[in-house]
Amino acid sequence: MQEQEKEQTRIQTESFTSTVSHEMRTPIQTMLFMMQMLISFFQKPNLEVSNVPNCINYCTIMMSQLEFLLSFVEDLLDLR
Repeated sequence: MQEQEKEQTRIQTESFTSTVSHEMRTPIQTMLFMMQMLISFFQKPNLEVSNVPNCINYCTIMMSQLEFLLSFVEDLLDLR
């Protein structure tokens, strides 16, 4: 009986880890990619948008926070 409980716990843990991995990493990575695209857009020559430096700065801050969050999620998943 104890072996069955261990196996069930292992299966549930793997299922949880897989779900968390997909549900958290995928949107974070997508947002990082979007921030990189925005920064590239704002760095185009002859772009006529006011406050471009502020927009780049905000995107950079958001990327930094997303990278931290992604690292945190990956560290949590490595605990298993």
